Amino acid sequence: TWWVSALFVVTFLPSVVVGLVAGPLVDRLSRKRLIVVSDLVRLAVFAGLPFVHDAYGILVLAAVAGVANSFFRPAVLAGVPNLVDESELATGTSLLQATDWLAAALGPVVGGAIVSGFGTHPVYWLNAATFLFSALLLVRIPGTLLQSEQGITRGHWRDLREGMSLFSESVALRVVLFG
Repeated sequence: TWWVSALFVVTFLPSVVVGLVAGPLVDRLSRKRLIVVSDLVRLAVFAGLPFVHDAYGILVLAAVAGVANSFFRPAVLAGVPNLVDESELATGTSLLQATDWLAAALGPVVGGAIVSGFGTHPVYWLNAATFLFSALLLVRIPGTLLQSEQGITRGHWRDLREGMSLFSESVALRVVLFG
């Protein structure tokens, strides 16, 4: 149980840390570069997993994937309004969320079936291939389509202070984070 708990911590804690500390930075960087590099990092993680034979190595790779995820998600979500018309924003966001939940529901089922028939390595390779496929699709989107026309930041430190202030004043956010 300790290893599974550690795996969840290193997978999800980077999202909290990056969201709180580097969130304003994500808004100023190239969204295209963030999402493509995040996919390539996750590709490398899953391509490397078949060669790791101890729990610590798996935790390190999971942490690297967690950091990549924590940059990928906000960049994708921030880019959606730039990719679809305002009249289709609700549909586009819903489709993205539905796809995420469908993958979260079916991924373990399909992965379990593959593991039971062929072992763990094919699942790692298949997941690595999905990140390659994603990066190849995303690299075709012009970077300007993923960026806002106007700056949405008033400076890193000011944005960071405002975010921390909002967090400290919001009981709901603290409950969600600390449960």
